[in-house]
Amino acid sequence: MILLAELALVAAVAGLILWPLLRPPAPAARERADPAQEAARAKAAAFSALRELEFDFATGKLSPDDYARLRARYEARAVEALHPRSRPAPEAETALEQEIRAARARRRCPACGQRRPPGARFCPSCGRPAMEEGAP
Repeated sequence: MILLAELALVAAVAGLILWPLLRPPAPAARERADPAQEAARAKAAAFSALRELEFDFATGKLSPDDYARLRARYEARAVEALHPRSRPAPEAETALEQEIRAARARRRCPACGQRRPPGARFCPSCGRPAMEEGAP
């Protein structure tokens, strides 16, 4: 009698464990989603990834090479989320990349190469005034 009770208990537990694997799949959530909501979610995810990347770089978790590579990837995703059907012309993309490099160079101290916080009047590493070449 105890053996039958144990077998029934094992069968019930096995049924509970296997039920999610054996039931038919639910319709995909993406089929029911509103395109405007999907676009808003993609935009929020892209900007969240960029903020998280900035934080990781600022806290020293990422090397400058990894930061640059990931930043380019996440910026491309953000552009795609903002304008899903448009692609910039290659020459416009090149000009934009040059502007970004120039802006990043202005954020670094020309003497020691360390990043300066926005609005800093002096480099926090070497003390050189920010008003010299490359000042923001």
